[in-house]
Amino acid sequence: MRSQEGYVDMGNYRLYYQTYGTGFPILLLHGANTCLQFMNHSATWELGNWLVDEGFRVVAFDQHGSGQSTHLADFPLDYFDKNANDAIRLLDHLKIKNFGVIGVSEGATTALNLAIHHPERVELVVADSGSYYVTEEMLAVEEDPDNAWPKTWQYLLNEVHGEDYAAELQAARRKLLSRLAENKIDLFQGRLAEIQCPALLTACTGDIYGLNHQARKMGEIIPNAQVKIFRGGDHPVMWNLTDKFSRELKDFLYRILRSA
Repeated sequence: MRSQEGYVDMGNYRLYYQTYGTGFPILLLHGANTCLQFMNHSATWELGNWLVDEGFRVVAFDQHGSGQSTHLADFPLDYFDKNANDAIRLLDHLKIKNFGVIGVSEGATTALNLAIHHPERVELVVADSGSYYVTEEMLAVEEDPDNAWPKTWQYLLNEVHGEDYAAELQAARRKLLSRLAENKIDLFQGRLAEIQCPALLTACTGDIYGLNHQARKMGEIIPNAQVKIFRGGDHPVMWNLTDKFSRELKDFLYRILRSA
């Protein structure tokens, strides 16, 4: 299924990427402590393969600090803006101008930042279980051992990074979230209303972080947003209510691309 893989030199670090399939390009963005494998794996959901079967070209990369990209000891406060800039440089390298983007968890934040900063290139955005603020309540959820990841997800994380770096990566993410909450930082700098492309925001009522409420608020700000809140489930939708999410995603992609 994979048609191309490699590294992009970003100066003092490099990014690993994969692209496969043909058709309209869709960029996949993983969360802050995972990697591109989480966007196309049986332990989560083989979203990449699903998109290829639906006739799309998939582009995925390990964000700085993750997977086979250069590792990081600490995430900067502007990490999500930085990831958006990295994504554009990768797409330039691949000579892809216009594209859609699907992000999950913190990847949803990066996806929406892409739509803000590059409206001339982003044709559509899907933000699954994202947020625009990190709250103290969300941090408390992170610390509760009852909210630990499913074992299959943790095994995948350890397999990709090794147990030592997987633990470091999770600690770095928690540190970043703590700093964002402490400083009450708007992850979009008050610019959500600038998003011009169609946007699908999804969350579950059972999301442990309560992000269904943030999804509704973001949907009120983004002009062309469609918000879908799924009953039950957990965080994120695409890995917990995969069948329902895939139906909603398919309808959104084809409706938007047909109209375009």
